[in-house]
Amino acid sequence: WFVNLFIMSIQDSNKSKIIERRLRYLSDYFTLQLYDNVARSLLAKHKLVFSFLLCANLQLARKELNHDEYMFFLTGGIGLENKLANPAPSWLLDKSWDEICRMSDLKNFSGFREDFVKNIDRWKDFYNEKEPYKVELPEPWNKKLNDFQSMILLRTIRPDKIVLAITDFVMEKLGKKFVEPPPFDLAKSYMDSN
Repeated sequence: WFVNLFIMSIQDSNKSKIIERRLRYLSDYFTLQLYDNVARSLLAKHKLVFSFLLCANLQLARKELNHDEYMFFLTGGIGLENKLANPAPSWLLDKSWDEICRMSDLKNFSGFREDFVKNIDRWKDFYNEKEPYKVELPEPWNKKLNDFQSMILLRTIRPDKIVLAITDFVMEKLGKKFVEPPPFDLAKSYMDSN
């Protein structure tokens, strides 16, 4: 199946005599064909998960994503009991505070926990935003973190908004086609089979 998909991509993708361009066309076409073929067999609620995993793994392969940060994003980190008290129990979940503390151990988030406590009002404003995934992070984090790292931060503070952030992230990195899958097409499925 995979080899057939790859051969089809070689035959059907745009052609170019410039090697770099041809490889880009081939990569883009194959990625979309892989997505379309797998997404056909997934329930609607699982398609975004697959899109995100595809996107993240492509970025990991290109060294555009830090593996430790990716693992933290997926798991929230693993740690022992947090000895530091939640500075804002009225609005911040203890689970979120624990993850903030663990996140601060990541290289690019060094000092975040201290900044969070020091500037708790700014972070409460961020927390209270209707669409925090579209809002610029408080300084200096708005300049220090890339899109994926901002999503990690959002995941710790507002996990309820992460699906919307993932949708935007995949759309920005791979395109709209990967978040709005095409309707099922029996004729195309038949043509793709062997």
